[in-house]
Amino acid sequence: MLELIDQFSRLLSSQSFAFGLNPTQWAALRYIAGANEEARTVGAFARHNLTTPSSASQTLGSLEQRGFIRKVPSEVDARRRVLELTSKGSRALLDDPMAKLAQHLAELSDEQLFAGAEVMELLLRNLLRRLPAEGEKP
Repeated sequence: MLELIDQFSRLLSSQSFAFGLNPTQWAALRYIAGANEEARTVGAFARHNLTTPSSASQTLGSLEQRGFIRKVPSEVDARRRVLELTSKGSRALLDDPMAKLAQHLAELSDEQLFAGAEVMELLLRNLLRRLPAEGEKP
């Protein structure tokens, strides 16, 4: 089972180096596309992606510099800046490498999807529980 997970992970990772973007940049585009305004911040993306604010800022800065996203004033609080996809970012998501995986998942039965989701959720929950707390050494 471990070998299958490793192989699956490597395949997904290699597919995610598409169109000049890396897996973390794709994750950021997906995140921004699906998050509400409150969650479209550097800090929220960092927490969601289990990374540091500095690393998240670098990823998002690169996407902004390349024209995939922009920072705009919040509609709720003009002092706050939120992330937004540009038309280039939206177009890139049309070619999202993970869309292929979604197509394959759509071919599975509800029973297969439920069983797979149950295993993945259990594994993820157990792995996250064992991560060091913020500021703690591993």
